[in-house]
Amino acid sequence: MLRNGAARILLGLGIILISIASKIDPDYVQSAILNLINKPEDSTT
Repeated sequence: MLRNGAARILLGLGIILISIASKIDPDYVQSAILNLINKPEDSTT
């Protein structure tokens, strides 16, 4: 299980990555979100 601090960092990075990716490839955003939901404890991309 992730600590609150780690969770906030991952969420922050995820939001930034999604914001950037949304301007590049909307499909990548959907896959990224699904990956975050399916494996919230896995930081590998």
